Amino acid sequence: MKMIILYLTTALLLTCNISAQAQTEESRDAFFNGVTAYRAFEFEEAADWFLKAAEQGDAEAQFLLGRMHFDGNSLSIDNVTAYMWFDIAAGNGLRAGARYRDGIAKKMTDDEVATARQRAEEWRSEHPPAPR
Repeated sequence: MKMIILYLTTALLLTCNISAQAQTEESRDAFFNGVTAYRAFEFEEAADWFLKAAEQGDAEAQFLLGRMHFDGNSLSIDNVTAYMWFDIAAGNGLRAGARYRDGIAKKMTDDEVATARQRAEEWRSEHPPAPR
């Protein structure tokens, strides 16, 4: 049952409209290319496309990168990387990012959380938000 809920949640996110977080046409295209690859079970390709959208400030792509590392159905499980992406998505206004970040933190050591936070801060410093 838990797996069904995870699949349904991911499917819902993958079929929703791009949020206002998407900064450019390039990020929208990258996001949709990621969705297409994900649906075709081409998970590494999907992650590459989501990363391109995430670099443009797309919070949904950032969240989905976290999910891909969280659930282990598409990439290997990596809680530190998942936390990092959830934190970045949360910082861009995606409430689900904050919920997942806080939930996964309960399964992590303090050192893992500190590492994930540091990696999120480093990523944000290398990818400042685009002016609106």
